[in-house]
Amino acid sequence: MKKVLKEFCKENTFMLMSLFILAFLVVAVTLLPPQILRILIDTRLSVGNSDDLPLFAAGYLVILIMSGALEFLKGVVLTGLGQRLIRKIRSRMYHKATKLRECYYTEHGTGEMVAHFTSDVESVNALFTDGLISMFIDAMKIVGILISVWFFHAGLLLLLLLLVLLIAGITRIFQVNMKKAQKANLVELGGLSNSLSESIENLQIIRLFHKERYMEESYEQHLARNYDTKKKVNLLDSIYAPIIQLLRATAVTVIILLCARNNTVMGITAGMLAASIEFLGNLIIPIEALGMEFQKIQQGIVGIHRVSEFLDLAEEEKDDALKAESILAHLDGAEIRIDKVIFSYDGEHNVLHDLSLFIPAGDNVTLIGRTGAGKSTLMKLILGLYSPIKGMITLNGVPTDLIPPSQKRKLFGYVEQTFHFIPGTVEDQITLGDTNITREQVSKVCEACGLKEAILRLPDGYDTVITDGFEFSFGQRQLLSIARATVMNPRVLLLDEMTANLDSATEQAVLYTLKEACKNRTIISISHKLGELDAQTRIVQI
Repeated sequence: MKKVLKEFCKENTFMLMSLFILAFLVVAVTLLPPQILRILIDTRLSVGNSDDLPLFAAGYLVILIMSGALEFLKGVVLTGLGQRLIRKIRSRMYHKATKLRECYYTEHGTGEMVAHFTSDVESVNALFTDGLISMFIDAMKIVGILISVWFFHAGLLLLLLLLVLLIAGITRIFQVNMKKAQKANLVELGGLSNSLSESIENLQIIRLFHKERYMEESYEQHLARNYDTKKKVNLLDSIYAPIIQLLRATAVTVIILLCARNNTVMGITAGMLAASIEFLGNLIIPIEALGMEFQKIQQGIVGIHRVSEFLDLAEEEKDDALKAESILAHLDGAEIRIDKVIFSYDGEHNVLHDLSLFIPAGDNVTLIGRTGAGKSTLMKLILGLYSPIKGMITLNGVPTDLIPPSQKRKLFGYVEQTFHFIPGTVEDQITLGDTNITREQVSKVCEACGLKEAILRLPDGYDTVITDGFEFSFGQRQLLSIARATVMNPRVLLLDEMTANLDSATEQAVLYTLKEACKNRTIISISHKLGELDAQTRIVQI
């Protein structure tokens, strides 16, 4: 992550310098209007000299316009830098994602990957835009106001310092409690949404078993808890602004009393009074913003850690990949050896324990066992999608989790229970976007699977785009799955209960195609229908 940020700063040096210059100008111009008011009142209006009043008015207006223009430019540059930072980080993360070992994608959910690319990157962007840079600007505004007040009256500076500390303390207390209240409200809101969705999804069963009253009471409990947490959020939100306004009004009252005609202790002039009141107004906004910016920084630091962890993940070892590719390229057949494999998803409960199995090249093995025994998990271990906790699974002596993705499709074909479409054409469903697979190979494998005629009847044949309304029968989907698995003529074919959801007629058609596809290959299948592939199938209990 440090390297990415260094590159970003180097590539955007001019914009960063421009941003800091604009930040200083914004602060400087913000401090001018109250000073103009002070000079105008004390040196012009108080002595009855109003000849150059139009000039002061014009200057005041020009400065306000300049302030707005500088704020606009600062916002444009800041937003542009933020978008460039997001693009830089996401580009580097995507590049990283293409180099991660395949087991990462099976050990981590899709939602986690999406969170890295969205919320984590956004929080890093917020750290620099809404966090550090905005905090720097707001802190400069506060310091600038205090220095300006100190120049024309030290006593007022002490009063403003006390006010700043008081407002900052109250703001922080409210923000901490507001965060807790909002978190509790989000939890209850989530429970309310889950309760509602479950009730709607199971409405028929609820009515069938006459559980309407029970579900109503459960929903009412969620509503009550959500109401209580939301009420606390609204209460905190509603009383904060009046408290701050009361403090501001109290400070203004004190300044006015110090400026009274007969009060000679402080020596505060009418111009100082006007300037101080405007400075007070300018103080409150950055003080309130500092609390929010502090939270953004905290969230951004968490985002940086998460993005850094992702960018620091172990990549595929090029040496191991090249070594595996070299070994496999000069070996025929597909001998699989499973040696004392232990595997667990959570690190505590073993799915496979001390499993050993030898599958010679060309062997036909069917795995059987109870649900949850680890049959499908073993399939994914053989594919190298997971790495064993202990032990080793090898193909021709090479650990399967070290085989490079560029070689996997030439070695393994995997037919699942259900077929998953990807965006694209019918041909893309088979090639998965691999441009090295020719139309001739696709046509040949579709003919072998009995799909060619059905595909050629489509409007654009193999180039027909799969849309939401496009339908394939279950049998055709499984045939597509076989075509996808065998188009690269792999040495090993893995079959995961692929006929479980088919009717008997369709099953027979698929099994016939499958038997042809299984010739001269090492076959590992999961099935509750023993001997469905071949009478010579070796049965292994898992």
